Amino acid sequence: MKRFCLAALLFCAAPAHAATCMTGDPFPFKTRYAIDDCPADIQGWLDRVNACAHFEGEEGYDGERRAFLADALEENRCAAIGCDFQELLMVHENDDALSGVLSEYAQIVYGNAENLPECMRE
Repeated sequence: MKRFCLAALLFCAAPAHAATCMTGDPFPFKTRYAIDDCPADIQGWLDRVNACAHFEGEEGYDGERRAFLADALEENRCAAIGCDFQELLMVHENDDALSGVLSEYAQIVYGNAENLPECMRE
């Protein structure tokens, strides 16, 4: 069990400021855009998408593991990834580089932005 908790900590921890928008495994990414300081909201979304993609791909082979995965998905607010993508695009609509970062990473993880989990908020 400790091994899984350690993995959760690694995936859920987000730096306050990153030199550039980037992530590690399982979907490593470093933006091609020249960004000196990645905004916390964008970096947080990248980290959450990375964690969600990881945990969504894991097998819930027993009750304890299923509970762990459900907690990890909830903690990373995975159900809101699509909604948050849309909101971040609106917040950063006048910044082609930051909008590009969001779209770049959606393409890496989901194939394209249209494949993001559907936003269910009203």
